[in-house]
Amino acid sequence: MQNHPKLLSQWQQGDLTVDRAIGQLLQHVAILQKQLEELKQQLLKLLPKDKK
Repeated sequence: MQNHPKLLSQWQQGDLTVDRAIGQLLQHVAILQKQLEELKQQLLKLLPKDKK
């Protein structure tokens, strides 16, 4: 998976297909979802037991 600055550059130059761009976006969304779930679990551990 490529980083977003490189992808943006490739898109601007016309070197990135729509299919590949969508694939990259889906990969990034999956990573973000995983990170958010991990953060949620960490935050829940910090809450008092009566607030869960």
